[in-house]
Amino acid sequence: MQKIKKQYKAITKYFNIKTTIKYLFFKFFIEDTRKNEISFFASSAEKKYGYIGENNHKNSFNPSQVEGKNIYVFYYEGIDKASDTVKLCLKSIGRFNSSYQIKVIDKNNITSYLEDDDLVYRYFKEGDIPLKAFSDYFKFTILEKYGGYFIEPDLLFLNSFNLSSLFPKDGDFACLYSEPASIQIIKGNKFPYLPYIIGAKKGSLLVKTIRKTLYDYYKNYHYLYSTYIADLIIYTFYNHQVDGDVLKKIKPYKDDIFYAKKHNYIISEEDQLYYYRKIPQKLDKSISLDDKTQKMISSALER
Repeated sequence: MQKIKKQYKAITKYFNIKTTIKYLFFKFFIEDTRKNEISFFASSAEKKYGYIGENNHKNSFNPSQVEGKNIYVFYYEGIDKASDTVKLCLKSIGRFNSSYQIKVIDKNNITSYLEDDDLVYRYFKEGDIPLKAFSDYFKFTILEKYGGYFIEPDLLFLNSFNLSSLFPKDGDFACLYSEPASIQIIKGNKFPYLPYIIGAKKGSLLVKTIRKTLYDYYKNYHYLYSTYIADLIIYTFYNHQVDGDVLKKIKPYKDDIFYAKKHNYIISEEDQLYYYRKIPQKLDKSISLDDKTQKMISSALER
């Protein structure tokens, strides 16, 4: 009950009572919650944060900015408590990105990267912000401060992948945008953003703007009104051409990052590994791979 009261307080502060009633109707009575929630809040994010996009239209890229040579992987509970699937993915990240330093961050070392009294981190520890939403804030905090790449812990590599190629020309922000897998559909429109691999040059204006906007949101409202707040903010900045329109320069990949998911994470034939090698595959932290699939992947990692 306390959690519901906090959420209601945040929503009524963000909107007004009439709009809050609409939100609750969408939340509890509409079947396709995600679609309606995103459509409902896209307009509000536009009104709240559109001006920030207008103020940061300038392209800040400086040719002297260089790609960070670190890969960050965040698994809050610690890899020792991760599933075998996550451990396999982490091994693959190291195996096929050997020119980078892999930094695994969990609850035991997070304060080496984030101040213990960081307001958003405090709200997360108090239970007001779920892990997924905190992770969105944390990845942009890390990339703004250090640059490099943030890779989801359940992303599987079975081949070398040129991370540097994700950066558009004269751009300081990158992500792996698998066009067939695009789940970012707002108001009927796709936009080129997927959160599974994100790269940024240190001090990227877009990353700084996203991080600051998320921080200001939590500072003002304390609570998460939508689990898609980061996506909605990024979509708003996409429309307002933040940082010289860098989001619209993201290169689309025709290969499907969800190939494994669409085939139930089962590899029944050696030929299927071909699709795993074309592009990193998004698995799921909670799944258990069958013995044959796990052996085939493990064997591929040893080659």
